[in-house]
Amino acid sequence: MSSSNRTVALAVLMLSCVPLRTFAQAPAAAPPAEVPWPVALGFRVATLEQERKVVDQVVLVPDAATYVAEIAQWTGTTRWPVLFDEPRFAPSFIRAFKPERVVRRASVGSWPEARVERERLICNAALVRGTGQSAGVVLMSTDDPAWTAGVALAAGRCLPITFLDGAFGDEFATLDADRFTELRTRTEAAAAASGLAWRGLGDAIETVVICRSVAPKCVPMLPPQLRLQAAGLPQPVRSDEPLSTMDCLCRHDDGTRWAIASWIFGSQERAGFVAMSSMFLGPGETWLMSQYPSTQGWAAYAPQPAAERLNKTEITTRVVTGVDMSIDAWRRQLMGGFNCGMLWLNSHGQQWEFALQNNVMANVNDVPLTNLPTAVHCIHSFSLAQPANPESIGGRFIEQGIYCYHGSVYEPFLSAFVPPALLADRVAYLAPLLVSARVFEGPFAVPWRTTGYGDPQHLAMIPSRYGVQRIKPPEDGALVLRAAAIAALQSLKAAPSADGFASAMRDLVMSGEEALALALWPMSQQAGFSKAAALDALGPLFRARDFISFVDAYAACETHRADDTTMLWHLAVGRLGSLNGDEGKRAVALLSRNLRGPDASADFALLAPTLERLLGRQAMREAAERAAANARDPAIAKKLRAFS
Repeated sequence: MSSSNRTVALAVLMLSCVPLRTFAQAPAAAPPAEVPWPVALGFRVATLEQERKVVDQVVLVPDAATYVAEIAQWTGTTRWPVLFDEPRFAPSFIRAFKPERVVRRASVGSWPEARVERERLICNAALVRGTGQSAGVVLMSTDDPAWTAGVALAAGRCLPITFLDGAFGDEFATLDADRFTELRTRTEAAAAASGLAWRGLGDAIETVVICRSVAPKCVPMLPPQLRLQAAGLPQPVRSDEPLSTMDCLCRHDDGTRWAIASWIFGSQERAGFVAMSSMFLGPGETWLMSQYPSTQGWAAYAPQPAAERLNKTEITTRVVTGVDMSIDAWRRQLMGGFNCGMLWLNSHGQQWEFALQNNVMANVNDVPLTNLPTAVHCIHSFSLAQPANPESIGGRFIEQGIYCYHGSVYEPFLSAFVPPALLADRVAYLAPLLVSARVFEGPFAVPWRTTGYGDPQHLAMIPSRYGVQRIKPPEDGALVLRAAAIAALQSLKAAPSADGFASAMRDLVMSGEEALALALWPMSQQAGFSKAAALDALGPLFRARDFISFVDAYAACETHRADDTTMLWHLAVGRLGSLNGDEGKRAVALLSRNLRGPDASADFALLAPTLERLLGRQAMREAAERAAANARDPAIAKKLRAFS
C-alpha cells in the first residue's frame, strides 16, 4: 500500500467515527476531518509510525552506552527494537515480535559519569529526523534508570525532552500539596518549552510521559467544585484521601485537561522493554476476563460486546466468564502462563487480592505470568496503590513484564472506569489505549484516582492494519543468535561441555527457538550437563507445561531468577490432586521447601493435603514446622504451626 493510499485509508477510518460517543472537548477541527481529539491523536501517532519502516530484527545491547548508540542509528525512514541483553524481558519481546533475526552488539564503551555528558548523548540520540510533529513531551532524569524508556520514546515518537531532577517521591509515596504543585508547574513548563501549542485538547501537545520514579498518589489543594460530587456513592469522599498524580497533572485551574499524563519507572532493562513494546507491538490475542454478574449496574461492564467490537478490527479475542472464572479454573489457566498480548480484567478487592467467581478471593500469587509483553486494563480497587511492590496486584503484574497498565491508586468506584464496550470502540478508532481508558464526562471527569503506567501514545491495534511495514535486515555480517545457537548445538555433538550447553540453551531461548531448547534439555541430562542448561531451560519447560521436567530442571539449578518459583507453583497448583508415585513425592517435597512469601501459609494450605497423602502426616508436620521456623512474622509462623 502506498503512503498516499495508507493516508486515505486512515482518513476514511477517522471519518467513520464522527458519531463516536462520550469523547468530550473535541476540537473545532482536526486533520484530516473533524473528529474527536483522541482519534486525531491516534491518527498522528499512526502516521508517524507509517513513515518509518521497521527493520525486521531485534538488536540486543550489553549496556547503557550501546543502547543509546543503537537508538541513535534510527532514521526518519527506518527503526527497529533495541533491548538490553538480559533473560527476563528480552525473550518475551522476541517471542511476540518474531523477528527475522536477533543480533548482539559489542559494547561501544562506558556510560559517562558526568550528568551533562549523559544528557548530551541522550538528546543527540533522540534527534531522529522525520516529518511528524510532536504530539507530546517526555520528562526524565539521567539519575533514574527509567531514562531508557524516555530516550526511546523521544526518538520514536518525536518528543522533546525535559530533564526533571529533584525529589517527587517513589512508587510507595504520596505527594503533599506543595510537592504536587511543583511537579505540575514543571510539567507545564516542559510543555511550554516545546514551542508548540499545548494549552488545549486538540492542539499540538496531547500527552506527557514521565520516565522516572514519581509518587503515584497526591493530595493536592483542590477547590470545592473540583472535588467529586456524585449521588449514591457507597461511602463519602474525604479531602485528605489521595488522588492519582497522573490524573491530577495536565489540568488547568478549572480542572479541564490540556493533555493525558502517564509514567514509567523501574530498572533500565524493564523501562527500555516497556518503551519498545509500546512502539513495536500490537495487542496480539486479547483476553477479556470478568467475574462480574449480569445484574443491573455490573451488566454494563460485560466483556462480550467489547470482544465483538475488537473482532471487527481483526484482533483475536477470548472471553472468560462464569465458571471459567472460578478459583480452580483460574489456577488451571495459570499453568504455562497467559498467552495474550492484551488483558482486560474485571474484578474487585484490595491491593493484595482480587475476586473471582462467587467472590472467592485470589491472592497476589495468583497473578498470572504472561508469556508475551501484555497491556492490561484492570477494573479493580487499589491495584496500583503501590506499583513498585511485587506483593500488590499491580506491582506483581508490572514486575513480571506488563508494559501498559490502566488501574487505580485508591478506591475509585466502578463508574470511574470506562466500560469495556466503550473502551473497545475507542481503541478500534485508533485512540491510544491509556487515553481511551480515561473518563471525560460526568462526575468522574474531575481529578480522580485512576492512573496509567506506560506510553500514553500506545495504539492497541495491529500495526499492519494501519500501514506499518517491515523490511529485511541489512546484510552487515552481524552476529545472528540463531546461527550461533545452531553452531553451538553442532559442536556439542563432537565436544560436549558445560559452557557449550549453557551457551546453546541461552541463545536458543533468547532467539525464540523454544522447540530446539526443549529438545536440548534431555540432551543435557543425558550428557551429564543438566546443571549448566537448567536455568535457561525453565522458561520453555514452563510454557510447554512439562511439570515433571520442570521439577528436574528447578532442582538442578544452583541459583534461581525472580520468576522461577512462581513458575513452579503455577504449574503445580492446578494438578496437586493428581500427583502420584515417586515423581509426585519429589515434586511436593520440592514445593514444601520453596514456599512463596510474604505469607507462606497460603501456599502451605494448598500443599498440605497432597503432602500428607504422598509423604505421610509426620512429613507434613515437619514441613510445617520448618516453614514456621523460617517465617519472620510471628502471626504467619503461628498459622503454619497450626498444621503441625
